[in-house]
Amino acid sequence: MLIPLDGSALSKQVLPYAKQLAIRLGCNVTFLQILELKLVHSYELDMAGAANMVRVAREEAARQLDLLVQEFGMAGIKATAVVKQDIDAADAILQYINQNAIDLITMTTHGRSGFKQIILGSIANRLVQSSHVPVMLVRPENV
Repeated sequence: MLIPLDGSALSKQVLPYAKQLAIRLGCNVTFLQILELKLVHSYELDMAGAANMVRVAREEAARQLDLLVQEFGMAGIKATAVVKQDIDAADAILQYINQNAIDLITMTTHGRSGFKQIILGSIANRLVQSSHVPVMLVRPENV
């Protein structure tokens, strides 16, 4: 089972469902966080500063995912953590599932619909449309 996260509390609302599902199915879990690299123009941020920002973000993401690996491990679930960098999170997730033995994606949706979804896009929607494996979506509370 792949659990894509973005570091937000909203994305982590899938975790109780994913944990129960992993226990019942006896499956392994991979936590995946994609650090989206966006081109940012700033006169105050040089290449070394940008590289440092990416390094710090990557370390924090890895630290947070490692805590989840430990938490799921205490429940008897074999879990791993992966942090990747890419320009487009949905494309990176699709690439990851195509290159690894993933049979289910479990994630929250940000609850966007209609015009807002068309304008803002939706990683969950793109995965549902393009993934060759099932996608289980959990609508978070307080959207």
